[in-house]
Amino acid sequence: MDAFLAVNGDGTVTIFCGKVDLGQGLRIAIRQMAAEELGITIDKVGYVEGDTALTPNQGRTSGSSGIQRGGVQIRQAAATARKALIELAARRLGAKPNDLIALDGQVRPKAGGAGIRFADLIGERRFDLKVDSQAPLKDPASYSIVGKPLPRPDVPAKCTGSHIYVHDFTMWGMLHARVIRPPAIGAKLVSVDESSIENLGAKVVRIKDFLAVVADDEWTAVRAAGALRAQWSAWSGLPEQDKLAETLRADPNITDEVLVKKGAPGAPVPEGAKTVAASYLWPMQSHASLGPSCALAHVRADGATIWTASQGTHGNRTTFARFLGLPPEKVRLIYLDGSGCYGMNGHEDAAADAAIVSRAVGQPVRLQRSREDDVAAAGDSGITEYSPTRARGCRARPGARSQCRPDLAEWRSTLCCRSRRGAGPLAQNRAASPGPASFARQTGQCFRGREFRGRIGRRRTYGPGRVSIARTR
Repeated sequence: MDAFLAVNGDGTVTIFCGKVDLGQGLRIAIRQMAAEELGITIDKVGYVEGDTALTPNQGRTSGSSGIQRGGVQIRQAAATARKALIELAARRLGAKPNDLIALDGQVRPKAGGAGIRFADLIGERRFDLKVDSQAPLKDPASYSIVGKPLPRPDVPAKCTGSHIYVHDFTMWGMLHARVIRPPAIGAKLVSVDESSIENLGAKVVRIKDFLAVVADDEWTAVRAAGALRAQWSAWSGLPEQDKLAETLRADPNITDEVLVKKGAPGAPVPEGAKTVAASYLWPMQSHASLGPSCALAHVRADGATIWTASQGTHGNRTTFARFLGLPPEKVRLIYLDGSGCYGMNGHEDAAADAAIVSRAVGQPVRLQRSREDDVAAAGDSGITEYSPTRARGCRARPGARSQCRPDLAEWRSTLCCRSRRGAGPLAQNRAASPGPASFARQTGQCFRGREFRGRIGRRRTYGPGRVSIARTR
């Protein structure tokens, strides 16, 4: 339970949340949930989020799980703490726990009388308890904080320009870096002419096919990235964009998956029966945010600290530790607000790039992508996040028994996601040859009006250049 909250010596409570606020309002909502269960006012609740050294691993912030998973876990921890505080007070007061109530940062008799402050019961000490799944939650009918339209604590600073986004974060001695991308997916770095930027005062960082420049200021890094002469090998392997649907359906490596099959076919289809059919193509969609992706990393021989707008700092810590060659406990990721996210965007890639360059130069490195990196060049070099191309076909034969219920309905979906070079924290492989894209043809059938619903999402399997996608519910 101590991983989720702490009672401080001044009576305030600090909440430690592994989920991060990406704009959905967790910074106030989870405070409300914890304050309600503990019996304190909202102004007495501090909040720490997304810091792998301070917060528990509550999983990635995605799929609308911030409240329903992260918030619910913290609420139960707060209920456990309230129960423990009441039991501590009962022993001191010589009272029964059922005769006491936690209210306004104190445990006091329900019948009235002096209470004991939380800080005097356990302030600045650990509870040393596990979260009790049976600890009673408050009756929603008694809520005085949850459900109230309280202002978000981060909005005033965002409106006045004083909020620190990851783009604003700096530290003493840091360098600025830009990564030079290949002109196409899978291109190999043949040669680099370092003399082409020697008059700019920038340094070249080359690690196999990974190429970057670092400088004392950002504008010098930008100029050096544009001036550096590098030769890349050619590579062509992406399908023609105007033939994506045909490519998806005809690929020899496609995997068939039957998701559901309900009912059984009825009588043979009468000759001349009308069939309604339609097909749809969903092209690749960029997940680039309005602002460019950015991160700052300080990699040392004995550890690493990365400031990032990652949705999953805890999960990424394991991967960063692996490619940096450090024990996971020596790698710390700290969440700072970025420029929004719509599914995964480029913030995690930028963090991995910054970490690689920082390790190479032995100094803190701030890396901010260009707009071209995040959007325009991504179509050729594959350096940003895309939702996968999907081709979907549907057909149905209207039934005679009902105007709305067909005797036969069949749903088909063929999905493809091209390989991503070094997506997220696998950026050290970014310029290696890509593996094959993953394809899946998913089929669902229902007969005689039985309903079938399918939802396609992405299930990412990070390996050597492969991402598979297939999830239904």
